[in-house]
Amino acid sequence: MVRAGLISRWVVVAMLGCIQGGKYQGVCAFDVPNIFSANGRIQMPQAKKVASELQVIGAAKQLMKNTGYFNPMDPTLLADDFIFRGPVIGPLNKADYSEVLEYFSIYKAFPDIDPNCFGFTIDPENPLRVWYFVRATGTYQQPMGGPLGSIIKPNNEVYRGSTETWSLTFDGSLKARLMTAGYVSDRFDAEATTGGAGLSFGILKTIGVSLFSGVGDPRLRFIQAINGPLVQLGIAPKAVSAAGDIPSWWKDPKRGADP
Repeated sequence: MVRAGLISRWVVVAMLGCIQGGKYQGVCAFDVPNIFSANGRIQMPQAKKVASELQVIGAAKQLMKNTGYFNPMDPTLLADDFIFRGPVIGPLNKADYSEVLEYFSIYKAFPDIDPNCFGFTIDPENPLRVWYFVRATGTYQQPMGGPLGSIIKPNNEVYRGSTETWSLTFDGSLKARLMTAGYVSDRFDAEATTGGAGLSFGILKTIGVSLFSGVGDPRLRFIQAINGPLVQLGIAPKAVSAAGDIPSWWKDPKRGADP
């Protein structure tokens, strides 16, 4: 063992490189202060482990089986500082995201709903972000949540969603930290029943309810700005989390349908 007093810590750090396959690969991602133990002796640290592409994609596929939208939610798959963001909904924190999904109860109203995910791929600039497509299908068999469920009775209307681009970004423990969803890839899809709208807007369009859903639509922005009392009465779902409840890592100032 070599004592720390015999050699500069920074010289040691520069010398400690990763050797893989017999070749020097440069300095590893070591926790520099922990190279030295309490008694001043050098200890070899462990290089930080990075999840493989298969593990990250596997985590995304697992979450899509437990979203709270297409199927019952498993909240343990979401980080505490999770954020949902759609084209005109969000940012929603973990608690608000769960409440909004429970309000609509989509997977209960469409018990055969299937996201039909395909095209999973890792973001080339972020190894913990997965992009993929959703082209959901289902049949309206049970009343939706909220007042609409008592107005629009189930009639076995067939839902075929527009193709949407989704993404999931994970933390180092492979818990989802960010979900982006509902970004329609082809609003002119003749097979879709949604009129080019995504997520719940598309489902509502399918069962005969057309709502403003465009980014920047002044009518939608006005409704979102004043819907606080409606949320408290259970008449409408929350569109945006309160500013103080949004995890601090989210920096974008846009809210809801802001352009």
